[in-house]
Amino acid sequence: SHFTSTGISIGQITGTNNTVTIQDLNGNNGTLSYPTPPDGSGVVINRIGPNVTASADDTYILGESVNLTANFGRPVQVTGTPTIALTLDSGPENATYDPTASNVANGTLVFRYRVGVDDEDIDGIAAAATITLNGGSITDAFGNQAITSFAPVNTLGINVDGDVPDIANFTTPAAGVYSSGQTLAFSVKFDQAVNVANGNDNLTIPLTIGSTALNAAYVRGSGTDTLVFETPALNNSHFTSTGISIGQITGTNN
Repeated sequence: SHFTSTGISIGQITGTNNTVTIQDLNGNNGTLSYPTPPDGSGVVINRIGPNVTASADDTYILGESVNLTANFGRPVQVTGTPTIALTLDSGPENATYDPTASNVANGTLVFRYRVGVDDEDIDGIAAAATITLNGGSITDAFGNQAITSFAPVNTLGINVDGDVPDIANFTTPAAGVYSSGQTLAFSVKFDQAVNVANGNDNLTIPLTIGSTALNAAYVRGSGTDTLVFETPALNNSHFTSTGISIGQITGTNN
């Protein structure tokens, strides 16, 4: 209930020369008028500070966001681009003030970090316990600077995986002459285990054999680091003496 952002008002000393006295050592009553009016304008009571919460415990992948929400409990004004520093296994990052997700009218500020390529943390990110103003400001409705430090936030359950799978090796059929009835198999090795889901039938490698188009379809390997693609049985229309043309894997992430 004790709150002011405009200072305090200081009254005259009371209770003296009635039941309580202030005297010198010889018994003379003291003069209790202030020599100059006391100035309490700089005394701010209960300067606003934030209570900060974090996104739910989870593993956040490339493009997803981790939010730190600072609730000041009263309206605030924000200038500049304040941040909260984060530490990941892959290096330092920042959760940056997002005005579009925040509500300054009720004192709720959202600081957002978006997972980037190769960002990674497998044992819980760490968040600083202070807001860095970066030359900006966070003030109450009267212009008083808000407290920017806060109780540490538990982010040990927030992991980050921005390490996208990359193709490490591509294996074509062995050089040789292939006949009708045979198939061609291709192996795609990634730098980490991958899962194939949502429409396996659409995952293919387009081939051109002479003037004829043919697809090598995905057949196995989900859950490992190597996916295997295979053509249907070749027939007499599939003819080339100069090798085959191999296209890019299609049907992924669609």
